[in-house]
Amino acid sequence: MLTPAGVLVPDVAWADDEFMRANKFETPYARALPICVEVVSPSNSRKEMREKIDAYLAAGAREVWFVYPKSKRFEFYGERGLLAGSEYAVDLAELFGEGFGLRPRIA
Repeated sequence: MLTPAGVLVPDVAWADDEFMRANKFETPYARALPICVEVVSPSNSRKEMREKIDAYLAAGAREVWFVYPKSKRFEFYGERGLLAGSEYAVDLAELFGEGFGLRPRIA
C-alpha cells in the first residue's frame, strides 16, 4: 500500500467490504487497509516500528496492531496513539493458546 514512507506491506491486514468494493484489487492500494498488523521481531527497532505506525495511519489505516509472539502480547495504535484495545470486535484470546487472557474492547 502507498504510504508517505513509500510502498509498505504489513505482515497481515484486514479490510471490510466497503474498502474492498471501493478499492478492489489495486496494486498497490492507494490507501492503507483499515487494520495493518505487524509481527514484531527482536531485529525491529522502536524507531522502525514508530515509523510504520505513522506511515500506516497517515495512509488511512484506522488501527495498527503490533504482535509480540515471544511475550504473547499485542499493542493497538490509532490516531490518538496507544489504545487500550482494538475498536474492532475481535476475539484474540486463543491466538497464543489457552489462557492468553486478552479481552478485546467491543466498539
